[in-house]
Amino acid sequence: MAPKVSVIIPVYNVARYLARCLDSVCAQSERSLEIICVNDGSTDRSRAILADYAARDARIRIIDRPNGGLSAARNSGLDVFRGAWVMFVDSDDWVPANAVRGFLQVAEASGAGVVISARYAVDGLTPRDAKSAASPDVPRWKLQRPALKKLVGRRKMQSSAWNKFYRADLVRERRFIEGIYFEDWPFVTELLGDIDAFALVRQPMYVYCRNGDAPSIVRSPFNVKKALSYAEGIRHVTDYFEGHPMRRWAMKRVEIARKMLLKRVRRAGLDVPAGAKKPSLGKRLEKALHALRAAAGAWKCRHAWRDIAPRKIVFNQFQGGGFGCNPKYIALELLKRRQDLDLVWLVKDMDDTSFPEGVRRVAWKSEDAMQELATARVWCANHNLGHFIKNRGLVKKPGQFYMQTWHGSFGIKRCTETLSRREARMLDVFLANGTWEAGLARGWFGPGPAISLTGHPRNDLIVRSAHDARAADAARTRTLLYVPTFRDDGDMSCYLTDFTGIAAALRKRWPGAWRIQARLHPNLRKKGVSLAFTGDVEDVTDAPDIQQLLAEADVVVSDYSSCIFDFALSGRAAFIFAPDREKYEGDRGFYYPLDETPFPVVESVEELKAAIKYFDDAAYRFDLEEFFKAKGSVEDGHAAERAADMILKALEDAP
Repeated sequence: MAPKVSVIIPVYNVARYLARCLDSVCAQSERSLEIICVNDGSTDRSRAILADYAARDARIRIIDRPNGGLSAARNSGLDVFRGAWVMFVDSDDWVPANAVRGFLQVAEASGAGVVISARYAVDGLTPRDAKSAASPDVPRWKLQRPALKKLVGRRKMQSSAWNKFYRADLVRERRFIEGIYFEDWPFVTELLGDIDAFALVRQPMYVYCRNGDAPSIVRSPFNVKKALSYAEGIRHVTDYFEGHPMRRWAMKRVEIARKMLLKRVRRAGLDVPAGAKKPSLGKRLEKALHALRAAAGAWKCRHAWRDIAPRKIVFNQFQGGGFGCNPKYIALELLKRRQDLDLVWLVKDMDDTSFPEGVRRVAWKSEDAMQELATARVWCANHNLGHFIKNRGLVKKPGQFYMQTWHGSFGIKRCTETLSRREARMLDVFLANGTWEAGLARGWFGPGPAISLTGHPRNDLIVRSAHDARAADAARTRTLLYVPTFRDDGDMSCYLTDFTGIAAALRKRWPGAWRIQARLHPNLRKKGVSLAFTGDVEDVTDAPDIQQLLAEADVVVSDYSSCIFDFALSGRAAFIFAPDREKYEGDRGFYYPLDETPFPVVESVEELKAAIKYFDDAAYRFDLEEFFKAKGSVEDGHAAERAADMILKALEDAP
């Protein structure tokens, strides 16, 4: 029999407080519980404590996952819970003995889908010392309707996820944004905006422990990552409530959050993130015009452009980029299979000559591009279609199929740039290259789209390059490719610029001629940034397809870019040059520890030269094999074929 309540407890390195939390949950007077403890890659005794409690209480279920942060851990619990009601308890907090029963009583008496309680905020309080924290058998409550109008003020933002009790159907398809701080605010804002009423309980039903000696996001200094997290939450909520009946209420919440962000940014002396400032009058007028244009575009999609061309496939590569990434290799496979398909590429540079015959170019953001999307059977993209959906009113009609390939890999840096909630609901399938990425995608997009373990089509070239005969040609010139990512704060001091000693180290480890290439991230090129390299370095930033460069390289040096994980599929040597790793981890964050990658990690030029000189190929290949096994890799050089199969099936199955 399914439990009445699922309690989701994310756990990461909280051995000092975990027993206190588990004792309080296991001792609840309501016994019909499912206690889901998500061990988020803890490195202290937390996992052993969980095992000990699970051996004594059959209601405890342990989920082990690589470290992905609080959102990822909560999402893992949301993926598997079975209860009719759900609540979150942070593993360094605790709940009074009658909390769950009190929540249930109020939920059943009020008929509300969400019950919100007051909470205690304490320092060092233990359950034994806190008799006053015990919830009464019949809590006092008030039904709040119409929803939320009195709860916009700063003191009643009600933004935490943990002092609430949720009906299962309201959270089953919701997910926390992964890779950001302050993830509770967008989750709770979107949920409360979708309901008509909720119950407010006057008595505290949750004990929030400050635990002053423990690490805390709230108490730690405000930094770039926190500012970007705030801005991402604001963007996410703004997109979610586009056209929503509760938009005015949500925008008041957004304005409060924006003011809080600006205040903290100024105090910390940071740059204001994009989108954080209140829009000017001109911007507000522009937004109103966009809304009118979007309404007109939606009408055209449904009426003027309602007929769908049965063999038309429209590709979006980095929002108007050239012929590259996953869409390129899917298009090439389709061209091999069928000559009767209408392949359309949305491109900014109409003079780009890199497109093969059979691919029709249409100007990005044009009215023609909008019409092509509205009448295509299939959309295939590696980035969002936000311009057309948000600003132009693009509507996905029955019979249309949306394949999203994205542009990451087994990458380590946290990604906060995904799709709006509206666009995510349009997805039919997401292409993942392993079980690890599939888990991330499920957290990003929710339970809606299918997650297909196809591999990444752009990596077929690299996988196949692992078996070429280059090693037998001793006379050829080898290539080192340097591919750093960008920094959110624009810092340029962390890049490798002097390759004179590096070239000498390469010749000593692998005798022969070497050339060095450097490719900067497109974000830097857009800003007009260039670097002055020494040591005879060829700048290949403008090369149209990085996968070609990776397939031809013999050695890659990067920092936190996902391209190093693509290159690793070749089996050839790669190194992480990360002199700013501590700062970068604090600002952006990693999905898992940097040292869990298979690559030698160095923090100075001297360390890099030594790592090259003493590179152990056999040990490296063993580490690669273990790494890809742990990530559930399915990369085998045939991803484009699988993607093409899906698209052709979508063409055949369409009404």
